[in-house]
Amino acid sequence: MFSLAPYRLAIKSLNDSKQVPLWDKEGKGFATWLHKYLSDKLGKIETRPEKRIARVSKICTNADYTFLCGLLQTGKYGYRAELVNTKNSNVSHERSVAEAEMVPFFFSLTIPMQSEWGVLILQKFQNFGIFESLIPTLRSDFNKEFNGFKLDVDRLVPQTLAKALLKDAEVKALRFISYKMPKAVEDALGQYNLEDNMSTTEVVIKAKRKEALPKIGGFMDVLNGTKILSKVVTMAEWDYNNVKLDLEVGGRKRTIDIGKPSKINPTVDITEEVTEGPDGHPVWDDVMKVAANLSKDFLKIQYPGVEVDTKLTHSVDAPKISPAIIPAAQVAA
Repeated sequence: MFSLAPYRLAIKSLNDSKQVPLWDKEGKGFATWLHKYLSDKLGKIETRPEKRIARVSKICTNADYTFLCGLLQTGKYGYRAELVNTKNSNVSHERSVAEAEMVPFFFSLTIPMQSEWGVLILQKFQNFGIFESLIPTLRSDFNKEFNGFKLDVDRLVPQTLAKALLKDAEVKALRFISYKMPKAVEDALGQYNLEDNMSTTEVVIKAKRKEALPKIGGFMDVLNGTKILSKVVTMAEWDYNNVKLDLEVGGRKRTIDIGKPSKINPTVDITEEVTEGPDGHPVWDDVMKVAANLSKDFLKIQYPGVEVDTKLTHSVDAPKISPAIIPAAQVAA
């Protein structure tokens, strides 16, 4: 139900398309600019495309701005609906086309000093997220203010993620997958014509409880493009088409497709790592801790040994939205 989507944030020069440092020698940079940018928007309701509105409701940072986080509320208007009280099945409110349901989403940005890219984390709630409510406007405003530079925000490259996962994770299961039956199985069950209706067959090797399988170095060579998957492990009389690894890293379970790393979804399910508050959303301290640790995991791929202090020293909350707030449709107009 709760998940975090990681993005790679960088700034490029329009002259040569090269990345530029995100910090200057005086400790100022994109993060300090972003903090002011979001602070200026704190509590203000802004319109977004497709009948959406957005509002920064919380902004926090550590002492040197290398870690910044907050909450962005966003909601959609333009349709009528009845809100039913699940305790008594009565309609408690009839939502008008001018009203928007403002859902809070966590976000964070981690940028070590002297780095050329940072990790942006955007929370997702069920199937909803805030990328479209935050990034296009942020990118446009930055590009207008800083002529000659471009803000890049991209999903972390799946292949890089796959290599990082394979390096740091424990292998819990190894799955060899084929579109054909092994000959021994075909000979034993051929009379039942199973192959006519089968999709795949798998040979699965699982680790003992609380144990891990040894890593096969050739899989990293496949991800690096220096070896063909079928040459890593050969099986007599059975050709497998793909290999999947069930991994556990930092208490999180992930599966990577060695043959198709581009299919890896970087989004991390954190439902079991956070406590659900009385409002139905993850507790702030829990989601902040998970996001900070996840960001560090990604950053250490390129910046090993670099540490970021995630202790917050500045925190500001926007006032609650007044019951007399202007309806979303009027704001949009």
